Amino acid sequence: MQKPTLLVGTVVAVMALLSGAPSPLCAQRSAPAVKPIDARSLPSLITDRNDRGLVLNVWATWCLPCVEEFPELVRLDSLYRARGVDVVTISIDYEDEVDTKVRPFLKRMRATMPAYVNAFGTPSDLINALEPSWSGGIPATFVYDRRGNRVEYVVGHQSLEAFRRLAERALRSTPPPSKSR
Repeated sequence: MQKPTLLVGTVVAVMALLSGAPSPLCAQRSAPAVKPIDARSLPSLITDRNDRGLVLNVWATWCLPCVEEFPELVRLDSLYRARGVDVVTISIDYEDEVDTKVRPFLKRMRATMPAYVNAFGTPSDLINALEPSWSGGIPATFVYDRRGNRVEYVVGHQSLEAFRRLAERALRSTPPPSKSR
């Protein structure tokens, strides 16, 4: 009696492969890489925009509002990546928690956007690099236009609609000046 069960399982797996659907026999998608970000790498992330807007979210795995809004960031990334906006996250969890907390969280959220972990010397170094008047409260979202100019930042849990408005602001940058002959 086990032969029909094996046959049915094989047929289902083959049909899934032919249809392009994920098979239960396939390994799960791995979590995205999480790179450290510091005073040397943050400025180039912000200014080297290649005519793309940037929505930069600062969060932590232990922050309930951050966890609650994270699925909206994942949706925003899928909606705006092709439209010219990069969604990037910076976790303020400790660097030695990347493998035990940050990557498992990103995998659970099915995040595919670039992810970083704070590698600044102190929390105030990151705060001052992003916005000296920022209290350091999280989640915090910083929006940069296609030329790397910050156009807005907001602190606190955001809805998908609020994130969409921020992404639209990132797209409305002034085009580079035309060259005269």
